[in-house]
Formats: sequence, structure tokens, C-alpha cells
Amino acid sequence: MVLDKIRNFCQNYKVNLEPKVSIKPSITLFGILSFELLEIEPKDAVELEAIDPENWSPETKTKINEYLQNILDMSLEEYCSQLKKELEKTKIETVKSILESVTKNIKESPLLTLDEFESRTENRDVCSKEYSKFVGRQDDLNSLKDFVTISSDKILILTGPGAIGKTRLSIEFARLMRREIEDWDVYFIHRENNFNKFRARKYTLLILDEASRYPEIERSKLIDFVLHPPKESSYMKLILISRPIFKDSIESDLRERYASFTDLHLEKGNIAEFLQHNLDVKENIALKIEKLADNSFLNAIFYNEYFKEKGKINESKNILAHRVEKYANDICNRSSYRIEEVRLALSRISLITPVSWAEDKEFLKMYKKDLDVVEEIIRLSDSRNLDLLFYRQSSFTKNTNVKYDFRYDPVADFLRAEYIKKDESVSWIQKHISYFPYRMTCNLFLIQRYAPNHSQRVSQIISEIWMGINSSKGNNLEYFEAFVFLTSDFLPFNLKSIEDLNLDNLIDSYKSVSSSSFKHEVSFYYSSTLANLIIPCGLVKRFDYVNNCLKEMRDICKKDSDNMAEIFAKGLCNAINSYGIAQRFEDVNNCIKEMRELSRLYPDHVAEIFAKGLHDAMNHYNRARRFDNICDFLSEVRDLYKEHPNEVVDKLAKCLHIAICYSGSNEQFNDMSYFLDETRELYNEYPGYVVEELAKSLANATHYYGSTKRFDDMHNCLKEMDDLYKKYPDNVAEKLAYGFINATNYYGSSGQFDYVHEYLNKMKEICKEYPDHLAEKFSKCLYNAIYYYNSAGRFQDVNNCLKEAKILYKKHPDSVDEKLREVIHSCPSDL
Repeated sequence: MVLDKIRNFCQNYKVNLEPKVSIKPSITLFGILSFELLEIEPKDAVELEAIDPENWSPETKTKINEYLQNILDMSLEEYCSQLKKELEKTKIETVKSILESVTKNIKESPLLTLDEFESRTENRDVCSKEYSKFVGRQDDLNSLKDFVTISSDKILILTGPGAIGKTRLSIEFARLMRREIEDWDVYFIHRENNFNKFRARKYTLLILDEASRYPEIERSKLIDFVLHPPKESSYMKLILISRPIFKDSIESDLRERYASFTDLHLEKGNIAEFLQHNLDVKENIALKIEKLADNSFLNAIFYNEYFKEKGKINESKNILAHRVEKYANDICNRSSYRIEEVRLALSRISLITPVSWAEDKEFLKMYKKDLDVVEEIIRLSDSRNLDLLFYRQSSFTKNTNVKYDFRYDPVADFLRAEYIKKDESVSWIQKHISYFPYRMTCNLFLIQRYAPNHSQRVSQIISEIWMGINSSKGNNLEYFEAFVFLTSDFLPFNLKSIEDLNLDNLIDSYKSVSSSSFKHEVSFYYSSTLANLIIPCGLVKRFDYVNNCLKEMRDICKKDSDNMAEIFAKGLCNAINSYGIAQRFEDVNNCIKEMRELSRLYPDHVAEIFAKGLHDAMNHYNRARRFDNICDFLSEVRDLYKEHPNEVVDKLAKCLHIAICYSGSNEQFNDMSYFLDETRELYNEYPGYVVEELAKSLANATHYYGSTKRFDDMHNCLKEMDDLYKKYPDNVAEKLAYGFINATNYYGSSGQFDYVHEYLNKMKEICKEYPDHLAEKFSKCLYNAIYYYNSAGRFQDVNNCLKEAKILYKKHPDSVDEKLREVIHSCPSDL
């Protein structure tokens, strides 16, 4: 009975043990639980060779007893009795084999505790005792705390310029949670280990630092896990830390999943206070450094070092140039290389980091001097004699080795930016397109963060990489990673570049490497690229390419449907949009049929995407005034919602919004009222997911009711939106403003000026709260009021509105509606 329980536990949580190893309750039970729950360190599992219950410490007994009661529903006495019997029958080789397997699994865990994350090499400066005093950022800490404890959003994107303190803030917040929020566990994601699902006993916050550097395939698994955790696990939330330049890509990925997320962008930190508290810098010097540091704590540290060396602050025009010069001189002093050779090698290598040196040096043989210099730098880094590069040990997976990267991102950015100014950089990049297309593209794109004035040259070089990978066949993983990068929403895709697309080359390249050891990764990136290409190909009406992309994805899905069904469904969803825009509704229906079958076979992976596809199809049918299938699609989404409520609720709300627009435009008000009531029911169940769609639907209802002079109904909708605004101001403000535009229009056209005045004042109030976002809507309300007041001869009201309009125009000249702008320019200047 005990062994059956343990076997079931292993199956439920997909614990991978070595083949042909019988499962025993001794090491296996404690080891597996420690791995899944992350309650003990790997070394503790190794030390459990003394597994006789008679030798257990009181702490071990307490911990195992807790596990047994919570997980296996058995007593400690029962377990110990069974364990002793099993130990008499178990060979020591079996125990060792199990122990090795469990230890390996623990080392490959995707999670890092706070202490483990702080101890990593790349974080040694951030967590250094020298900078231990955390200053400022209280508002940001409060925002993070509100996200965890109050917000209904499951994901937060934390952005900010390089070296502004994103990682340090996340560490301080994790410390705060450990001190103050007992119900939550916090783990950082291990960027070098693949993400695997795990079981959690508590509410769990996951933090992924440098989210853009985490492989897309693993990031997708992580996001899906947080949005839809296993039923056995508790509530999950996720913080994605990213540079602003990557934010659009991450947000696009989340919107595709209809994920509920929020943003926190870090503004300037208190650098002067940081220098005074941590480095004992005098206030006047700290303030001077703060002005020069460009909001970068790293630059501030460099400036302080420079001041200590030179006794001056303003002498160095570029502190990063000075720092790189120091590094280069340090390398020269420890080696036989000239400083020009060192600078050039560092600049070139900065374009292909992170470097897997054992593999990458094979492709750099044409630059023998670079090889020798970088080899020496790595040797010095490994021996801890140099402070420029850090190394990190990669995961215990096949075909990986030690990887190297620059310790400071701003230093790498500086080196890249300086290098692409040189004429030779283009030829160097062209010679290595076949080997490092993804890393070079990604690193080139990052230059814009450091030097925005380089954007045109960066775009030109990236375009050449795009043409280069299209004109050749690739035989490595980076070739396919580059295609995903260049075809995703991450870069604004130039439709003209579809002319350079050689789909046959891409297909042939996949066939040539699809049997390689990294077949799964290639299939993921290849399929993701095809899914991405469907949208731009559809926009330029290359439906032969759209069809070929679907055919390729279909073939891959047939061979590996368990892993590829979700990506194929995304491709079909994109095709629905491409075909729908072109009003190729037969093709739309064919895609829906395929998605329907995928959803039937793989409901947990495809149901959410299928719901999105049905919503998109409804949208295209509605715009084309083809209403024959709309009700059928809505009915299907309702059925999906019954089986997958958490995943589908937001899509159902969006579909109901389309139904509300459809019935309202056709003056089918009983149906519209029914759909509104259905949306309200969803809101009561899932307020955070549905509030925006309900507000949007009510805003549209004010238009349909107002245009048919059903003023009581319009007034009730406005009151309901006002109530929503009080609870969710950020989500509802813009929709409420649209309602006020409709109110001032329709009440004005019917001569009900008391209501015009009322809603004009309400619009003014919410505009004070959101001036930048709502100035244009306020200007439209003012124009409506001026037009109808003037028509009714209410000239004093006209003058009052014109005064408001002039004030608004002075504060927000670019946001004022064009019609109101003409009125302002035509009225007397002394008004």
C-alpha cells in the first residue's frame, strides 16, 4: 500500500528517475519531496545515505512527518515500520542509483531560492556587502507588494534602463516577502536550466530576471504554467524583469494568451543617497556624480572610482570608455598582447555573447589573433585574476558547455556601439551570419538602448542579416532562433522584407537538421517562425506562403502532436486573421475545423487558443456583415468556457462584446440586454478578467441606446460604468470617457442640456486624473457641447466651454480634437 502511494505520487508529479530503478520509500520519498517542494538543499539529499529511521534527527522527523500527513496521508510510525522492512530487502546499489538520480534532478531544478540567486556570480556586485544598504524605491516596493497581495493580475513586467536597479529591487522585494508575507514562497527562475512544472504548497511568486535572455521555448512554458498551474498547486504569480527595448515583445506574447498583466517602469533612483550610505561619499560629490551618471548606479560607481583615482569628476567625457580602457590595460599587463588587439577582440566578442567557447571558437578560426586574446581573457577570468568577464556553469543537459558573458551589460553595449562605427564591422558580421545570426541580431538590437542615435545603422545591419539568412541554408539552432526573433512582434516587421523571404530555403534547412540531437528545439523555433510568418504573408496577400506554412506545421504536428499541437493552433489562429482580413471565409472555416479537432484531442493545450480563434472569426464575420456563423461561434466559446473557465472567461467576454455590437447595430435591444446580463454574470465571477470588456460593452451600449433616444437605458449604462470606475479606475477610465462623449452628443441633439452640463463636468473630473490619456476625449465632449449650445443660442454656455477648450489646448496642444482646434482658432483671442 505504501509503495503504491509513492508510485502514484511520482506519476502525478512526473518525477523522472533512472530507467529500471525500483521505487523505494527511503531516499526516493524524501528526495522527491525535497526536489518538488524545494524544502532542503541538494547536499541534504546526498547526506541521507544514513536512511535508517533510528538515526533521523528531530528536525528530519518533523519535516518527514509533515510531508507524510499532507501528501501521502499516513503516519510517521506507519512509514518508519514499512521503511525498515524495505531497507532489509533493498540493495545498496539501488539506493545509490536512486540517490544519484534525485540529486541530479535537484541540480536541474528550474528554481533558485533567494539565497541561491544572491550567491550567483553575476549578482555578486548587486548583493555585495559594499552596497548592502538599500535606499529609496519605497513606492516601487509598495507597488510590487500590491501586485502580490491585492492585484488580480498574475504577471508583472518590471522594466527600466540598464543598471537602474531592477535586479537589486527584485532581491530587496524577495527579502521583504520573506520577512513580512508568510503565506508566499518566492523563487527566482534559473536561466540556464529548462523549466519544468513543480508542485507548491503555498502561494508562489516566481521572478525571471533578464527575461529576454531566457529561451523563448522555456519562457512560454513558464508563462503558461503561471497562468494555468496544476490543480494540485496553489496560486501563482510571476515578475518578468526586462529592459524597455524588449517590453513590446513580452507584452505581445502575453496579449496573445489574453493574460492579465501590469507594468512597473523604474524611474531615476536616489543615486546620491546610495553613494553616501554605501561608499561614504561626501554629499556635494555624490550630487555631482548623480548628475553625470545618466540614472545608472553602475555609472555612478565607476565615476566614484574615477574620482578616487584622479581627484576629479568632469575630466572623463565617457566613463564607460575609461572603464574599458582600464580593463584593456589590465589584460595587457597580464598578457603579451597590445592594447589595440585587446580592444578589437573585446568589441568583436561582444557581438556574439553569451559565448559557448568550446563550440564557438571553431567558427572564429579565420581571426586567429581574436581567438588567442579571448582565450587568454577567459583563462584569466576562470582563474579569478580578471574582473571583466564572468563565467556561469550551464545546466546538466546534453550538448551544453560553460558559457561566458560580460559582467556588466553597459560595458558590452558600449563596446558594440563603438565597434559598429568601424567600416570593418559590416564585413566581420557578414562573415559570421551563418554561425551567430541570433546572438548578433539580439546584441545589435540592444545597442539602441545605449546609443539611440545608432538606430539607422543598426536597422541597416539587421536587414542585411535578414537577407543573409534568407539567401542561405542554415544548419544550426541559431539559424532558426534568428528567424523567430526577426519575424516576431519583437521587431516592427517591414512588410517589404517579405520580398526577401525564401520560404523554400527555410523548409530545406529544417529538413536537413530535423534529425539532429536538438530536433525538438529546432521544431519549436521552426514552427514558431512559420506561425509568425502567416500574419505578414497574409497582409501582402501571399496566400501561397500562408498555405505552405500551415502545411509544414501540420506535418510536424502529426509527428509530434503532444508537443506541437499548441504551436500549430497558434498558426491556425493567425491564419484565421489573415484569411479574415481578406474575407476568405471558406479558408477561415477550414482553419476553425482543424482547431476544433485539435481542441478535442488536446483540450488542455488548445482550448484557450481555439476560443481566441473563434473570437477572431466572429470579429471578421461581424465586420463583413455576415452574421450567419456568429451565434454558432459564440455557442462554441460558451461550451469551452464550461470546461475551461479560467482560460476562456476573457475570450467569452470579448465574444459577448461582439454580440452586443452586432445586436445593438441592428436595434435588437432584447438580445443586447441579454448579452449584457451574461457579461455581468461573468464579471461577478471573474471581475479582474472581465471588467474592461464589460465597460467597453456598456460604452457601446450608450451609443446604440442614445442613437435611438432610449435615454433611460443610456443613463443606466453610464451610472453602471461610473460604479465600475470607482472600483477599477485604471481599467475603466477610457471607456467611461467614450460614454461621456456619447452622452454629450445624444443629450445635446435632443436639447437635454442639464445632462450635457452634468456629463461635461464628469468628463472634466476624470480628465484631471488621466490628463495625458483623456485630453482628446475631453476635447470631443467640449466640441459636442459647443455645437449644441450654439445651435440652441446658449451663448454663455458656448463661451464657458471655449474657455475650457483654450485651457485644455494650452496644456495638451497635440491631443485636442481637430474640430475643436478649428473652433478655438476661429474665436476671438480675448475670449
